[in-house]
Amino acid sequence: MMSDKSKEKLIDKIRKILSLSKNNPSQEEAVHAANVAKELMDKYNLAMLEINNAEKEDGIEDCAVYFGKGMIEPYTWFLAHTLANHFDCTLYYNEKYNAQYNKVKEYFVVGHTIDLEIFEYTYVYLRRVIETMLSGIRKLNKQTTKKYLTSYAYGIAVEISNKLYQEKETKRKEQNTNIKSLTVRRKNEVNEYCKNVLGLSHARGHKNSLDYSGYNQGQSDGKNITIRNGVKSDKGNSQPRLN
Repeated sequence: MMSDKSKEKLIDKIRKILSLSKNNPSQEEAVHAANVAKELMDKYNLAMLEINNAEKEDGIEDCAVYFGKGMIEPYTWFLAHTLANHFDCTLYYNEKYNAQYNKVKEYFVVGHTIDLEIFEYTYVYLRRVIETMLSGIRKLNKQTTKKYLTSYAYGIAVEISNKLYQEKETKRKEQNTNIKSLTVRRKNEVNEYCKNVLGLSHARGHKNSLDYSGYNQGQSDGKNITIRNGVKSDKGNSQPRLN
């Protein structure tokens, strides 16, 4: 069992790694640092709440990432929703009127500081992976319809969601009761803050009209995305691993 002193050193190390990810101008290195921290937390069975308790400045106040407004692409919504849940954040929306007096929805991802940092890096990285795959499809067939491409991207996002769900379920079975209760309490804090302070509502999914040939192909290709292994960069170096 880890001593209190060893645990404090480990938490301090994780905080420094997360600080490195936050202040790094390189997106790839930022993702890598964030996920190194996650791997350490997984290895030593530490919850985000334990890390955050070591830093008084961490909290929910003003910790909302603007995600988009109006009708956003179904796959981007689904990917954001999936990753938000995976990293103990939540996707919310707020309704406001624009200059033409039309009601418009604005979307936000809300969570504790560290959770949001890792969500942002991972979301940006995975979205870039999907967009690269979409670009490859367009090059193969320039006559591909927008509906096919949208469905293809949605299929990839669904497969990523399946992988993350299976991974989280495996970890949940390995976690002790105390860690589980801390995670639940952390998520409840976010929900209460959004409801009582920000006045935001839970974001619901968009209705999709799918091209199932594109969707099925996306799910099939999505199986080739290894969540924990990096992809090769243009220079041949391994890109950051994702959790």
